[in-house]
Amino acid sequence: MSLLGMAIGGLAVGVAVMQEPCYIPPLQVVGDVEHSLSLNNIDQAGRPIRISFQRGRYLAVRLTDVIDTAKTAGKAESLYLISYDGFTSVIDAGRIDDCYIAYTAGSGWMSINLRHPVNSNVRSLREIIVVSDGSDQSFDLSVIGPETDTVRVTPGQMLTGNLLEYFYHEGDASVQSGGQAYESSVYTLRQVFQLNDLIPVNEGGKILVVNGGGASQLLDDDGYFEVKGNRFDYLLPDGGVTVQDVRRVAITTAGAGKI
Repeated sequence: MSLLGMAIGGLAVGVAVMQEPCYIPPLQVVGDVEHSLSLNNIDQAGRPIRISFQRGRYLAVRLTDVIDTAKTAGKAESLYLISYDGFTSVIDAGRIDDCYIAYTAGSGWMSINLRHPVNSNVRSLREIIVVSDGSDQSFDLSVIGPETDTVRVTPGQMLTGNLLEYFYHEGDASVQSGGQAYESSVYTLRQVFQLNDLIPVNEGGKILVVNGGGASQLLDDDGYFEVKGNRFDYLLPDGGVTVQDVRRVAITTAGAGKI
């Protein structure tokens, strides 16, 4: 091949590489919403428009359109804008008319809030948590004790509280190679809490767990509740049982504790 042919071939390869689609990390919209969202494109939750901000031009969607697409359960009070490095800005959900969500290759997902303080503008945005006033109890978790009042919490309230990061065991695997066994264990990192975080519970008791469809199971009370988007799931430590979309928990007399 001639040098010219090699040069043209190299240019063609370079163009092909440049045209490969880039990975866009999903932006999660979770909490007190009827529909948790995972956005991979700027136009999934609104009509993109051009806006000017800090001497730049951005293709963005209105934050109100994003929240309307997720549809708040109740009245939205606060929005938590969380970046991948943990930086978080909290803004009033009732004052977002001049707030936008944009995506750029350099900054990833970003919030652009034209009238808010500059520190409200979050780059590398990972998640938007919607916290409501609790007036709509459709997605609440209700915990009922034999001698205590019912405790109700929403997904948004718990996601913005003190959750435990828990490595949940998914399974093990083993292969034989060269006469030796090589093993691995698989875990997923979950954001969880336990009943003791909400109400006094004696260890070793039983709880009645009821899901959104009305099905119930009597289970050990040493499991973890995971906040999953806009719902609560119950996980037992051995990885054997997962109850999705838990709505009510009743603590049996044997499992009830006192302060």
